Amino acid sequence: MGFGPFLFLILLLFELSSLAQADFSGRAHLQFENYLGPQVSPIKSDQQNLTLEIESKHSFSENFQIRFEPQLKISIAEKLVDVSLDYNLRDSQIEANFSALHFQIGSFIKAWEGPDGYNPMDIATMKSYRNPFAPENLGSLGISLAGGESQVTWETQFIPWQTAPRLPGENSRWLPRKTSLPLSDGSTSVLAPENPEFQIATHQSLNEALRNNFGGRIQFHGKAWDLSLAAFVGAAQLPVSKVALKGDLIQIDPPIIQLNNPIQLQPVDYRRRTLALGIVSSAQETWIYRLAGRHDQPLGDDVVLPTWTEQFVGSMEKSLEIFQQMAVLSLGYSYGRSPQLPSGPLTIQDPFQASLLYGARLPIGDNLLLVYSGLWEHRHNAAFNRLKAERKISEHFILDFSLDQIQGPANSLFGFWTNQSRASLGLLLQF
Repeated sequence: MGFGPFLFLILLLFELSSLAQADFSGRAHLQFENYLGPQVSPIKSDQQNLTLEIESKHSFSENFQIRFEPQLKISIAEKLVDVSLDYNLRDSQIEANFSALHFQIGSFIKAWEGPDGYNPMDIATMKSYRNPFAPENLGSLGISLAGGESQVTWETQFIPWQTAPRLPGENSRWLPRKTSLPLSDGSTSVLAPENPEFQIATHQSLNEALRNNFGGRIQFHGKAWDLSLAAFVGAAQLPVSKVALKGDLIQIDPPIIQLNNPIQLQPVDYRRRTLALGIVSSAQETWIYRLAGRHDQPLGDDVVLPTWTEQFVGSMEKSLEIFQQMAVLSLGYSYGRSPQLPSGPLTIQDPFQASLLYGARLPIGDNLLLVYSGLWEHRHNAAFNRLKAERKISEHFILDFSLDQIQGPANSLFGFWTNQSRASLGLLLQF
């Protein structure tokens, strides 16, 4: 973790010294967001973000190269994420090939393939939940070794310094700013402050969760199918949160507590063991079928730890020609289970426990792309829908527009986020 900035400086100095010989490119994305629902002060209804990315590769020989792919996010509003500097090294590493072996040391992302929308095979990559509906992969510092033949391939990784997951910050719109409280667990009711404020403590780590993570994957490749088995032992991708409820008891029977600001949140990184299985079939020419599942088992006996969970996703994709362009339609279903449902006045169920996933990708000509994706959680009749359009306006510039719509009852996660429906306009510069 503390080694990250040091590695960043080493690779930056190397790249600057050899820039003329390197394969160099980059992206700058300026985005303007406007939230369609009312916001609680001091949260504003609009937001501007700038994302800067560099992608550079320097090859010393056919078998040895260095990659440098840092990312930096800049926002007008402060504390939108729970880190002071929102940057990540992504895939910034030294790579070497020795016969049939591929070696990497540095920062890397291992997001293993699986169903689109929600992927149970993606068990080893830490995420940034700055926007929970568009989590981003974070690079982690370690060593990776991969190899194999045409029918069987494998890879392993050891991560001595795991990247901590990024969570919404104290000024994030994704924390509950306006709800239909009181909430109740059947015995005690909790009244939230009129304008909730939050104080997020630094991450707590149980059992050195961010140290010495390891895992691997093996794949079997057939003529029209792939089978993947994966395992990982290390930090959970989403930490649990301790909530420090400071308030006044305003009624004894039944108990009613009036919370006081700020509401204190303590992210807790914990260690878990995860096993995953994925199957992909492309036996039919224009159809692809995917099935994936995972089992997560927290390690340790701390009372804050969740119970084991399982997640399964099945999906199918259809390719077809529309407007003389190849479009892709997808449909899937997500099912999750655990030995007990969450309980308590401030717990909300996972939206992927029983959800229909759907999407479409439609190119129109060479310069316009339409993408639609959505999720319907039928137990609570909650839904998320996104429409995105990308228009290439020149060799280096792309204009993008997106519209997110969220709906759900107050006792669902989407119910907390109904006022986060938004429209955004962005300009992407590629160089």
